Amino acid sequence: MSELYYLSLRDIASSSTGVTAAHVYRLAEVDRNTPWLQARLTGADWVPWDQVGEVFRGKRVCFVIHGFNVNVDHGVKGGGPAAQEFEALGYLAMRITAADLVVPVLWPGDGFIVTSWFKAIDHVTTAGGRFAEFLISSAFQAADVSFVTHSLGARAMLETVRQTIARRPDFPFDTAVTMAAAVADNTLDNPRYAGAVAALRRIVVLSSTKDTVLSGVFVAGDLIENALWWGYGGNGRALGRFGPAFKAGSPFPGKTEWYAIRPEEGQDHGDYLPVGWEAGTEFANGWSDKRIAVGTFVETLIDTRPPSASSEGWATDNTGRFRTGWTPKLPPG
Repeated sequence: MSELYYLSLRDIASSSTGVTAAHVYRLAEVDRNTPWLQARLTGADWVPWDQVGEVFRGKRVCFVIHGFNVNVDHGVKGGGPAAQEFEALGYLAMRITAADLVVPVLWPGDGFIVTSWFKAIDHVTTAGGRFAEFLISSAFQAADVSFVTHSLGARAMLETVRQTIARRPDFPFDTAVTMAAAVADNTLDNPRYAGAVAALRRIVVLSSTKDTVLSGVFVAGDLIENALWWGYGGNGRALGRFGPAFKAGSPFPGKTEWYAIRPEEGQDHGDYLPVGWEAGTEFANGWSDKRIAVGTFVETLIDTRPPSASSEGWATDNTGRFRTGWTPKLPPG
């Protein structure tokens, strides 16, 4: 039996969608037979602050950040099976060898879906600040930090990195893999995140043109947000659908990789992380063929290894074939 750890930026005991200070939770006795349908976190799983250092000190840590409209239960039962496999505690023969710990992150962005998208953008900023406070704390002395993000989790990651390096410029960030990123395709060149992108050693974008969320509700929400807020940088073209676009002369294409999942795969927005809260899925713990293909591909990306034979042809390597020439939106004056 092994343990999995979660980082929570929300109250796990209520339906509140407010951001809290960071807390670490331990899910004990995890193995390939863990019944994720019944899994939950309680106050008894909380790791006291004076013990947090023992969890992370000197470790290579990969945080898995979920996207928009994910409640506590789904965050626990989605991120948990992913971390389980990435730590080789499951049955799918996955393992991220470049990480000693894989830690799901719980942040608030759920609620009434029509209004919660706009609250989620504020929550992302606040959660990024609380996440940053945790990373630079005396309790967190990891060797390096990587990320695997889904959907709006990409913006949560960028906010976290941005606010971390503002306080500790030399923080050891490594790789960020964004899956189905619900941010504009020009976000990596948004001036707000220039420092964050520069601080990451490597950025990997995994996209699908068959994503019905990024081709539907995201477009309307992104354009509305862009009209409301200077510096938001939205254009309705999702990074997780179209891949990255850079302005001419950008310094960031050299550290960016882009893999586009073949349209024939029909990869939709919910086909990335396991859905351990659902019974009767194709494979145990919320996995499916499409999610396994993603997981197998992601583990090689974090490890900087060539894709496995089973992944060859599943996605097209478009690295270096980025769109260029756009001008980022800047505040007046």
